[in-house]
Amino acid sequence: MSCSLVDTFTKMLPGSIQITGETLSGAEIKDICDSLKENSVRLLSIRGCQLSDRDFGRVCRGVAESHSLAQLNMNLGVVSTINRTKHLADALKTNRSIQTLFLHGSPLLDAGLVTLNTALSTHPSLVSLDLGDCMLGDEALRLICAMLPPDGAKSGLRELTLSANPSITTKGWARLAIAVAHSSQLRVLNLDYNPLGDQIAGMLAVAVASSRTLEVLDLEGTGLSNQSAQILRCSSLITNPYAPYFWLAAPPPQKALAKLKHLHFWSCLTQESKKETMFVCGLILTLFGN
Repeated sequence: MSCSLVDTFTKMLPGSIQITGETLSGAEIKDICDSLKENSVRLLSIRGCQLSDRDFGRVCRGVAESHSLAQLNMNLGVVSTINRTKHLADALKTNRSIQTLFLHGSPLLDAGLVTLNTALSTHPSLVSLDLGDCMLGDEALRLICAMLPPDGAKSGLRELTLSANPSITTKGWARLAIAVAHSSQLRVLNLDYNPLGDQIAGMLAVAVASSRTLEVLDLEGTGLSNQSAQILRCSSLITNPYAPYFWLAAPPPQKALAKLKHLHFWSCLTQESKKETMFVCGLILTLFGN
């Protein structure tokens, strides 16, 4: 080929192959595989692309052999069957370099997560995983929770996206809240566009207050009431190092108060609202703090 899509995107962004929504030819698949085997690619994105099952298997073999690939994006239905899921699982079992994996919009179901579980949970480098809109249920979430280990002895996820998986029940979300509360590494959790409601919000408030690491929690479009949102906001002000100092009647230490003042809404609160906020924070920690 004189100039393929792969050539074009590699020239634009060295070390990166990013193609969206295209039907990939056999020649283009060969270019992708050659680049992977040459260890010249750090980012491979074929989100929304159409390719044959045979070519998908070829790409997975290239992923398995690559020592340079750090980010793999197969969003929007590329992993469309259980056979493709098996190919990807085999690739991930061999690969040691991938840090970020995007599978958003793949019809994995619980069975697909079961197929991927060993490869994902034992991968030595994987720290960011997007499983949004993957039609997951409670069984899949149970496996995902095991990827959030409670101590530093085992590597775990730092970023997890579970957006738009409405089949997960209250029991499943409760399990996740417990895992988040004890996770030693999770920093970003995206749960947007799940029908969580106030019951799950209460569980998440406890998890947020208990977490030592969580920095970002996305709850857009989850059906929370204003009251639940306020409780979660209070919970987000608290990190474990300050937990012993937050009591129902005691004022916060200066170090903790300084942290609160860095939050954009703190200066907008009335003195009474500040007292109420600190009261709720103290209540959460008194009841549920570590």
